Amino acid sequence: MISDRRIGDIMKPASEIGPDLFLSDLVARIDSRSAATRYPVTVGKRLHGILSLEQVREIAPELWPQTRARDVMRPVDNGLFINQKATIPQSLNLIKKKRAGISCGD
Repeated sequence: MISDRRIGDIMKPASEIGPDLFLSDLVARIDSRSAATRYPVTVGKRLHGILSLEQVREIAPELWPQTRARDVMRPVDNGLFINQKATIPQSLNLIKKKRAGISCGD
């Protein structure tokens, strides 16, 4: 039953990006068949922000080669984390409420 499953059971590792990555480089390496919609922006495995494809689309494509991930990412706060032991319904409710992607936090 889905209400008994934990979010950690269905999560897959995220594709991390660095804060200095240009949006053009990110878009160039996206495989549209399996593209994530949100990317953790990390430095040394430390999470600094989340960059969504919606944010990228808000920037004019001609500006992508000069716009870095750090310029448009959403800085992290504790409200963006979902404990991997949370049930799927709890997690979906939090995601909807916070309009956030999923990041794993203990």
